[in-house]
Amino acid sequence: MKVLDANLKTKIISHIKDNGPINLSSFMEMCLHDKQFGYYSNSNVIGKNGDFITAPEVSQVFGELIAANIIDNQNQIIPLIAETGGINTMIVDSSALLEQVTDDVVRSAFDSAGQRCSALRVLCVQEEIYDDLKDMIIGNMQIQTVGDPNFFDTDIGPIINDKAYKKLTSYISLCSEKGYKIHQPNQKVSDIHIAPTLIEINSISNITEEQFGPILHILKYSSN
Repeated sequence: MKVLDANLKTKIISHIKDNGPINLSSFMEMCLHDKQFGYYSNSNVIGKNGDFITAPEVSQVFGELIAANIIDNQNQIIPLIAETGGINTMIVDSSALLEQVTDDVVRSAFDSAGQRCSALRVLCVQEEIYDDLKDMIIGNMQIQTVGDPNFFDTDIGPIINDKAYKKLTSYISLCSEKGYKIHQPNQKVSDIHIAPTLIEINSISNITEEQFGPILHILKYSSN
């Protein structure tokens, strides 16, 4: 979240300098004239540059509580640009056009090497079309070009840094150890790239956190 109000940003930065990272509750008290926000999470802090990082669970109550408190306590709305991350999901039933779904899935999951909050992370597919759609996605993954984004024919660029690269590759290895089927194209990539990866999971609960890279999970569901 970018804090656009100059006075509020100054107040937040001053608090961080004096007291360290600021939690969500304190931030919202500053935003809403020190009124209790009603939601608290130790996992949410504002970094030293004034950017607010929110966990997915916060977004469930964020909008309603901000709106209610602003109506009660503000003469004017404090301008904010908010972005919440999470495990974005697409649900596909048997009425879908599989060619269109394949194109949308590959673009959403693997463009920008999956390093966007809006990237697709989980694909839930009705069992009647599961195998056909999975095969089409795997086929499309085979023709994705991994490499230098300075070239127009590159589809998937590098991972942002070594720490992120190691986290993603460790996750893929862990999924393999757990027995999940993992699909990657048969192409050699450098140690700063990760090929588009499809992981077959059994339940949405198999995913415990977002993987910020070109990794897509696919899950079969029953039409019943």
